[in-house]
Order: sequence, then structure tokens, then C-alpha cells
Amino acid sequence: MFRAAVLTAVLFTLSFAANAQANQSLSQQGSILGSVVTDQNKPVSNARIEVHDLLLGTAISATYTNQAGYFEIDNIGFGTYEIVAISGVTDSREQVRLQTMQATVTLRLYPQRSDDAGSANTVSVSDFKIPKKAREAMQKAEAAVQALKTEEALAHIGIALQIYPRYAAALTLRGIMKLDTHDAQNAASDLEQAIQCDPAYALAYLALGATYNNLSRFDDSIRTIDRGIALSPTSWQGYYELGKAYIGKGDFTTAIKQLNKAEDMAPKDFALVHLVKAHAMLGMKDYSSAMLELQSYLTRRPQGPDSEAARKTLDDVRSFLARSK
Repeated sequence: MFRAAVLTAVLFTLSFAANAQANQSLSQQGSILGSVVTDQNKPVSNARIEVHDLLLGTAISATYTNQAGYFEIDNIGFGTYEIVAISGVTDSREQVRLQTMQATVTLRLYPQRSDDAGSANTVSVSDFKIPKKAREAMQKAEAAVQALKTEEALAHIGIALQIYPRYAAALTLRGIMKLDTHDAQNAASDLEQAIQCDPAYALAYLALGATYNNLSRFDDSIRTIDRGIALSPTSWQGYYELGKAYIGKGDFTTAIKQLNKAEDMAPKDFALVHLVKAHAMLGMKDYSSAMLELQSYLTRRPQGPDSEAARKTLDDVRSFLARSK
């Protein structure tokens, strides 16, 4: 759509609700095992699985299916739950009662109807409603963004939205540009509206998650990015922003897992992931690993905008370790 450098620059910038049965002893916990298949009994990989507390209506745990469509969620208190499988814009729900050490469930995802609002493999129906002149204005906006002509881009976005106010891509691009100028509150408004206009537009979820991170709304960020990843599982920016959200919540172990996924999927020259991983490792007091990540960042970006701060942090860690001996 528009150049990756713009999206990368912007996106730089769930913990789940408490389990109502958390006061149960460890002996009253078990695992929920299951599989997700299509209506043709074919496995569905990388589907998001959520365990919902029926009383609170909130998710208390989550995971993804493996390549064979299987999943396992451990340390769940005895009780009855709703298991939700999400892939693209389709979902399936089943109730399961966990009263022994293990319960199993199979969820079946049916193909999207042609009149539904798109899926990960189809063009959203909302795309077909966009007038030609609005599309042309949007193309001019994207070209202006690539040429770093901000005012011109905003003018073309304004024209596109005047023609078609529910243009999710135009709202998303404007939201990203606002976030790039540190106007996070107004960016969130545009991006939330984009999702309302097209619930299948993955980029809006990822950009909104980044915006929520900027506003320190980390639970909202995780919830939103999880949905974006379900729609676009190969979007490394989502895992990157998830890592930052979990750092904000102080869950450094989960943060590193998400950042490792982002590092595996991102372009090899994306150095900022090392800086964020260093932050998480410092939070875990893993100073040796943090130093390695800082060094990795400086090797890739010796003159980057954050290089000075990275060098200072690296020197501070070295000094701290020297004093601790």
C-alpha cells in the first residue's frame, strides 16, 4: 500500500481479565486440548484460541493452533468455559466443562459466505463500495506519502473521505500519519472508525494497537493486535507491538516471545527489535543478554536516532555490573 518505512516508523511507537476461579488450588486445575478444522475436516493452522469465562464474559487465556490444527492450554481452573476459535473474520464457539485433569473440544470453522465482509483470503465487500474517484484520490495520497509530501497526502485523503466517508484505508492512513506526529488521541479516533467501517481490515488493527501502546493502554493494545494478527498472521509488526505492550504490563517473558517472533519475520535490517528486547531483558535483570541486544542494535544502526541512548544504556549496564563484582 504505502512504503514499508513509513509503517515501520509509525509502528515502533491482553493481559486477560482475572480468572474468576483463580482462588482454586493447583490440584483443581487441568488442561483443555482441542483441534480446529474446516467443514471438510481439514486442519486450520494459526487460528487464535481463546478461553472465555462464562460469568465475566472475558478471555482468561489464549494460544494459537499448530500446523496440524491442534492446541493445548494448561493451568485452567475447573469449571465450564466457552472456547473460541478465530481465523480471519470467521469464528467458532463451543462450551467445554473441565472437571478432571483434561478436557477436549473440536471447533469447526465454516467458509465465509460471499455476502460477508471479507476474509484473509478474499477482498472485503466494503472495497467494492468505494467509488472510483475516492480510490484515485487515495492512490495520490499514497504516492505523496512515499514522496514525504505530508500536506499533499492529507489533502488527497480528505478528498477521498469526502467522497466516501467510510473508506477504511483512508482513515487508517490518516490515523498513521497523525500517530507519526505524536497526535495519538486523534489517531486512535481515525483508526477506531476505520475498524468500524471495515472489521476485516488488518492494518487498522495493527496501527490502532501501536496507538494504544503510545497511550499506555496496553490491555487494549493486546486485544486489538491479537485481532489484527488473526486477520494477517504474517504481519511481523503485530508481534513487535505485542512485545511492547507486554513490556508495558511488566510481563517480560511473554514480551520476549513476541519479539522473537517479530525478529524471525521482520526484514533483517530492522534493528529496533534488538533495542526493545534489551528493554525486556533489563526488566528481567538479564543484564548479559540485554548487553548483547544493545550491541546488536548498535552494530546494525551505529548512527541511528536511538544509538546515543543505546550506547549510554550499554555503558550504564557495564558500570553497574563492574560495581556489583
